[in-house]
This record gives sequence, structure tokens and C-alpha cells, in this order.
Amino acid sequence: MATRTCPDCNRPMMGIRLIDKAYSPAHTSLDYTAADAERGMWFGRYPVEGQIEGLMCDECGRVLLYAKPKEQ
Repeated sequence: MATRTCPDCNRPMMGIRLIDKAYSPAHTSLDYTAADAERGMWFGRYPVEGQIEGLMCDECGRVLLYAKPKEQ
């Protein structure tokens, strides 16, 4: 992800890792799917469209989230 600056204080933002622990104690990335997606018939999981990447300002604490689509 390209370097971005905080919209509040104009300082550089640093990348952060968002952790999803919903289904197991193992840490995984935070994924997203389409709003109208339906669970799969066999395993009951939603199809993953991509991952969520986050940035945080170490000055004011603002967090920005960005969708990163899966590579085709």
C-alpha cells in the first residue's frame, strides 16, 4: 500500500494488521465479501472477495481501512 498521510494531522500513517479470531483461536487476516453474498451450500462460508488493510496514525490514533481485492 502506498504511503498515505493522516487527514486529521497530516502525518504519515503506518500499516497495521487487523486480526479476525471469529472461528478459531488461530489468528487470520480480516476478509470481506459482497453485501449480497450468500453462504456456500457445503461449508456455510461466504465467498471471500478480498482482504481489509488498515493504516493508523501514531500521532492522533485515527485508523483508516481499505479493501484489497483478491488477485484474479
